[in-house]
Amino acid sequence: MESISGTERKEVLRKEVLRKEVLRRERLALRDALPEDARQQMDRQRWRLLAEHPLYRQAERIFTYVSYRSEADTRSLIACALESGRQVAVPKVREREMDFFVIRGMGDLSEGFRGISEPRGTEDSLAVPSAHSRDLMILPGAAFDRRGGRIGYGGGFYDRFLSKYPHAATLALAYEVQVADSIPMQAHDIRVDALLTEEGFTFIQEGGLHQWQYRSGMKNYRR
Repeated sequence: MESISGTERKEVLRKEVLRKEVLRRERLALRDALPEDARQQMDRQRWRLLAEHPLYRQAERIFTYVSYRSEADTRSLIACALESGRQVAVPKVREREMDFFVIRGMGDLSEGFRGISEPRGTEDSLAVPSAHSRDLMILPGAAFDRRGGRIGYGGGFYDRFLSKYPHAATLALAYEVQVADSIPMQAHDIRVDALLTEEGFTFIQEGGLHQWQYRSGMKNYRR
């Protein structure tokens, strides 16, 4: 097979980056265009599906984004998880890196990076996903496919964070309008283990979910 030249490789990469940007803008526009009442109904349906699933019910700690603008809602998730006694950690951007910090309530949040609600971020509340506990990492994004492909918002924060914790069990939340046929993936892009929209779960790869199933004795998280 004829090898690809450096120039050709750069052109392929350039086209993939361009396609990702087109998909990002397209799917965010579709998400933003959802009527508020329809979005709230979809949020309730998605939360009902998650709340009834072993992935949530058996989670010991929840690592989750704090929903912003038209993102799939996580505020109900955060409130219920805290009420049930689970530990909840949310992200804070510090320069080019992102870390997670445990919160006790929504009152621990204030406006931070790009207007997103963030924790104060004291070192004694720093949290990292453990390979020895049932930690569920919940991700946002602009676009997804059903093979674990994900397009974020362009900062690379989650890819850099997850590259340090490959054992983390990852679940992306989205609306169906954000799901594309195919997402171009590059070497540094990390696929999610599962995707949840208002229409249900898509389980993609074993990853951290398989390790979690083994540790917890869960018979089948794919139900």
